[in-house]
Amino acid sequence: MEAATISSKFQVVIPKKVRQRYQLRPGQKLVFIPYKNSLRVVIVPSLEEGYGFLEGLDREVGREEEDPVAGWGRGVESSRMDEPGQGG
Repeated sequence: MEAATISSKFQVVIPKKVRQRYQLRPGQKLVFIPYKNSLRVVIVPSLEEGYGFLEGLDREVGREEEDPVAGWGRGVESSRMDEPGQGG
């Protein structure tokens, strides 16, 4: 396990062994995620590294018999939009 110290400017140097093990590069993004009483550091993959990671995912979207939004407003008396010359 490696350790680091927070500087007076709140900067942290990632230990060399950790940089090498995870092949970290300057400019690479990291996300800090609070979890219980700890702080998790997650490496954000570049777009190139993330390309294709959803390959094989079913992209078909199931449709319901009736669109729930299409029935919205039924039973409401006609509005001004239904009157001639009112933009409808």
